[in-house]
Amino acid sequence: MTPVQQRAAASYLGKRYKVSERRISQVLGRSRSTLRYRPKQRPDEPVLSREIKRLARRYPRFGYRRTHAMLVRQGFSVNIKRVRRLWIELGLKRPLRLKQPRKFGPKPGTAANSCVNQPSRFKNNVWTCDVIFDRTSQGGSLKWLTLVDEYTRECLILHAGRSITGAEVRRLIARVIGRRGAPTRIRSDNGSEFICKALTGRLRAMGAMSIPVAAGSPWQNG
Repeated sequence: MTPVQQRAAASYLGKRYKVSERRISQVLGRSRSTLRYRPKQRPDEPVLSREIKRLARRYPRFGYRRTHAMLVRQGFSVNIKRVRRLWIELGLKRPLRLKQPRKFGPKPGTAANSCVNQPSRFKNNVWTCDVIFDRTSQGGSLKWLTLVDEYTRECLILHAGRSITGAEVRRLIARVIGRRGAPTRIRSDNGSEFICKALTGRLRAMGAMSIPVAAGSPWQNG
């Protein structure tokens, strides 16, 4: 809230609830001097405000910074903080433009890749991987990458990190393949770290096939 809005809110609370200025300042969390202050209008304020509105109408894409630069060129002796204050008071501040959500195509994956339709038949037949979300004792985010042999139920990877990228998943899986051999297939969900080209391309080169399950169906991943 701007100071003008704070003073207006304090005035409303005083009239509506008949409470003291001290109590209002405690509720709003503002000092009494802020609520008592009454700004004095400078003699050149009306002229400056009219010129700011004129420039805003003529150059609707300009913000207060470029408007201030144009005022200085015209000979006005005004600092940028004053222009910003008038800009807000005149209602010229525009809301932030929200970024349009990115549109993605259909995610790869199908129920035909589920653990029911393609069960593991022997050791190193199917590995399944997933990311488990957790929190640290300080409240920070924590991710665990898990990789399990579906047939033997061996835990091949249990890796923790603040974030896990496709490149990191590729590096960790390649390390396991180096000591154990490549599986026939690796089952996963549709997480970006599992369906990215950095991982799927590398798996094909090592002789393993990525089989993501249907989107939004975590129970299909064994």
